[in-house]
Amino acid sequence: MNKFTLFLITLSCLLQIVNSQLSPNLRKLFSAVFIEKKLYIYGGFMDKEDANAQKTPDDRFFYLDVSIPFDTSNLPWRAIPDNAKNLPLESLSSIFTGGLAASVGGVKNETIFFLNNEKDNTTSPVHSYNSLNNVWNTQNLSGVRPIGRNQMRAITDNNGKIYLLTGFAIIYFL
Repeated sequence: MNKFTLFLITLSCLLQIVNSQLSPNLRKLFSAVFIEKKLYIYGGFMDKEDANAQKTPDDRFFYLDVSIPFDTSNLPWRAIPDNAKNLPLESLSSIFTGGLAASVGGVKNETIFFLNNEKDNTTSPVHSYNSLNNVWNTQNLSGVRPIGRNQMRAITDNNGKIYLLTGFAIIYFL
């Protein structure tokens, strides 16, 4: 094999690696949590009206590992393993509206709890994602469901209780 052929093969491999890196779209009103030196980003909405762009799993939930040195002009975002198969895009309807709040909890603070604040009572109010084993669960809760509000923030106290703060109701005018 001559050097030029080897060069072309190497260049082709490098281009595939660069093109396969995750480059999420800019977004507003997303949820972010920090677990074990990883910044997880979920949801939000983009200025684009393209509905398909909104439902791309790897662009809906991803993370940045800050334990590894990186260049801030080219952030090495990473997709969550098996995102396309496991991400409950249809269940968490608020990913488009900013109505999703996220908080960290669990025995080792390894679980992200996603609180669906939509007024639509047909969707589950709480999903969880375990960052250690990449498992999604739907949480069964009792009691009165909070009123649907957008842009709520969630915090977890030292006893594991999650509190929902602020937010506003969306009023639709016909």
